[in-house]
Amino acid sequence: MTLALGFALCLAGCGGSQPSSAPSEPEEAEQTQEEAPAEEEPAAQELGKAQLEVGSCDYHYELKEVGTFEGDKRIPSFQQKGAIGFNDAGDPQLMGVDGKPLMDGAIIRGIEYWTDGIYEVALENDDVNNTGLVSVADGVLVPCEAATIEYATEEACDARFVEVIYATDKTDNEDECFVYATDKLVSISIDEGDTMYKGYAKVYDLQKHAFVDGVEITNGSRRALRDLGDAFVVQDEDDKYTMYDATGKEIWSSTGYADFGRHSLTYQSGGKSYIVDAKGETTFATEGYLNTLASTNDLYILQDDDQKWVIDTKGNVVLEGNFEKVTGEFDGLFSVTDGGKSMIVDGQGKALAEDLEEFSVIQALPGIQTYKNTAGKRVLFLSNGTLVEDVDGSMYDLDFYKDDSHLVISTGSYDVNISNPDVLTIGLIRGYKDSSSDKYALYDLFSGAELLEANYESINWAGGYVYAYKNGAWTVYEAKLTRS
Repeated sequence: MTLALGFALCLAGCGGSQPSSAPSEPEEAEQTQEEAPAEEEPAAQELGKAQLEVGSCDYHYELKEVGTFEGDKRIPSFQQKGAIGFNDAGDPQLMGVDGKPLMDGAIIRGIEYWTDGIYEVALENDDVNNTGLVSVADGVLVPCEAATIEYATEEACDARFVEVIYATDKTDNEDECFVYATDKLVSISIDEGDTMYKGYAKVYDLQKHAFVDGVEITNGSRRALRDLGDAFVVQDEDDKYTMYDATGKEIWSSTGYADFGRHSLTYQSGGKSYIVDAKGETTFATEGYLNTLASTNDLYILQDDDQKWVIDTKGNVVLEGNFEKVTGEFDGLFSVTDGGKSMIVDGQGKALAEDLEEFSVIQALPGIQTYKNTAGKRVLFLSNGTLVEDVDGSMYDLDFYKDDSHLVISTGSYDVNISNPDVLTIGLIRGYKDSSSDKYALYDLFSGAELLEANYESINWAGGYVYAYKNGAWTVYEAKLTRS
């Protein structure tokens, strides 16, 4: 039986004010909750020098058996990265590693995998507030009583604080709309026929599995919350930014436009630019202008007097050279443009790879970058300086292969010869030992190791778990990607 799972009811935040370009005359930073004498603004600081550590590709997968269940009567579906079981009527239920339905067997209509076995789940009912978060290991985290849930980082795997949005009364006034419902599969704005609701949002801490007390979001913006890891920032109706720690205590605020890094931010005040860390403390001040850089190390571009540097949060220079453009930094290596030519360079500005036409980075894995050269050939760049040219396959799934042999990332060699390979998740491959076999084995693309021998009728992946089937039963393994 096939089941197309997805959020049939598309919910989106709206209204409120969105961050825009920096104001021409930045306003002074405001005081925090407790009134205190005005502090003198930090003086501009001198640049230091630091060197970033280059990430390596030394990964491997580890499997741990966590459950078994008979599979002859309820064959699970693994669509949308969720393990789904079915009741006697054929209705879908989110299934745990023991084969039993989670959420007391509630019927679901949509599921989206986040990270670490956590799913956003929508129930099959007519209530606009029907969405929650469910963990395969810990059960229901957020009851299915919200309209939608948003993480405030680039990737779900980096999220700690999430915005849980609740719809209240219907409204015809778009200015007071907090969330809206639409029949469209994809919607980025309110269209005719959509239903608008007033509402509010709470902040949930995925690490503590609890809501943050005393913080409520009312400005109607899906971008009102920004996650900094050990703290979070909320933008209110008046474009004031307030930083809270994990207990909900206010630790910093400003009305100056904020630009966010991974675990820090920059803002302008009194003609200076500042970097603030997740403790609410100013770590660097400059008379130049700061922009955040797409980065795994919380880096910023500092421009002053026609000079540009890439600096860390304390003002240490981590990239030498005044390049025309710096696109991003990923685990110690930089993608830059200079003289119209795109390159990968190290912290001294030395070109490690040139002739780049189309550039992409697998951000989840340190030291692995990929691009197309000007001849249209796919090239894989490893952190040890290895260039593997003329590879085929997906950049996202690391499905790199040549001559029907999968690439082993740790060595750059083509030494895992398997038939009918299929990528389950990043670097995890199932396939036959040869073309005459009808039993699957499981392989680790990073180390080249055979994780499960070739005697399984089916091997699947669902949200951090491997489900392997033989002799009428499923065995479930927790799969961890670990640094060697």
